[in-house]
Amino acid sequence: MTFDAIPPGDNADGSDRPADAFEAAWPFNADSAQVEGLLRSDRFMSIMLVDVTGLHWDQIATYLDTVRETARTKEMVPVFIVDLIDYRPLIAENLAYDTLPNAALNAPLAPELDWPSYLAWRRTLLRDKWHPAAIITLGPHAEWEAP
Repeated sequence: MTFDAIPPGDNADGSDRPADAFEAAWPFNADSAQVEGLLRSDRFMSIMLVDVTGLHWDQIATYLDTVRETARTKEMVPVFIVDLIDYRPLIAENLAYDTLPNAALNAPLAPELDWPSYLAWRRTLLRDKWHPAAIITLGPHAEWEAP
């Protein structure tokens, strides 16, 4: 997987300062609705991963206002980590999201798989992908390694 944007700390001159609006928005596009009002040319976007794995949409929806307000006051973009099958509510709410497999539903399909290790590896991939400044765990299955 490759990204066209330059992640924090990787500018050609060695600085952390973004070169333009597109790079400042990394890993979003500069015109993404989720970053509206948060783009600044002097710093990269700060990401807040919000792990809600193990929760159903109606449970997740109860947290939306609080998460959005917290992210706004911290000048961060919340990215919800879900293990849902139906993404339509996330899209309808204009939420940025990424996924983990639902271990409870998938375990019978691959009983030989060490699911805790597999999910830990997938969380590492998500951390490497998003470079979060913060991780909030609201779901019962979140076990993130310390940075």
